[in-house]
Amino acid sequence: MQIEPYILIPAAALAVLIMIGLIRLISGSKNLLLSEKAIRTHLRFEQPDLEIQSILVSTDKHAALVVPVQDKTLRLVRSFGNKIVMQMVERDGLHLTAASPTTTLIDRQDWGHPALKLSFEEKTIQSLKKLLLEEQSHVSP
Repeated sequence: MQIEPYILIPAAALAVLIMIGLIRLISGSKNLLLSEKAIRTHLRFEQPDLEIQSILVSTDKHAALVVPVQDKTLRLVRSFGNKIVMQMVERDGLHLTAASPTTTLIDRQDWGHPALKLSFEEKTIQSLKKLLLEEQSHVSP
C-alpha cells in the first residue's frame, strides 16, 4: 500500500496549524504593560545618548510619550504583544481632544499608521499641556 505525497502535504499543514493553535491556547496572549523603568531600559539600548525630560504613561499602560531634553521630536512608545516598539512623533502632531479632557490624539505619518487616542491621568495631561504651551511660547516671537 503506497501513500500518495499530495495527501501528506495538506495533512502535515493541518497538523502544524493544530499544534500552533494548541500552543497559543495554552500560553495565552502576552500583553506587555509599560512602566517608566521598562521604557528607560528599552531606550538605553535603542538610543543610549537620549536624555529624557519626562515619560508620560497612558492609563491603560500600553502606550507612553517620551519627552527628550534636547530634541523636539517626541517618542511614542507602545507595547506590541510582548515587545516594545517606538515611533517618532512631531509635537505639532499632538492634539488635546475636546471630547475628553484627559485624552490626546496623536496624528501619525500616513494611512498605514492611523491616528492614535491616548488617555492619561489628570496630572499627566496637565504636564502635557504645560509642555505644549512651553513649546508654543518658544516658537512664537
